[in-house]
Amino acid sequence: MSSISTQYIREFNRLNAMLESAGMRSFDDQEQQTARDVAAKVLIDKFLENAERE
Repeated sequence: MSSISTQYIREFNRLNAMLESAGMRSFDDQEQQTARDVAAKVLIDKFLENAERE
């Protein structure tokens, strides 16, 4: 795994921790779930883009 891929994984983990510390760990609230989904999709798309370039 490249250092850029590792960086995106670390960034995803950091974002996930931030969302959880902001009280967004509950999936009962649709707005919170949507915000998490959008944030995760952005990071996953960046990760996949990078993987395609390697």
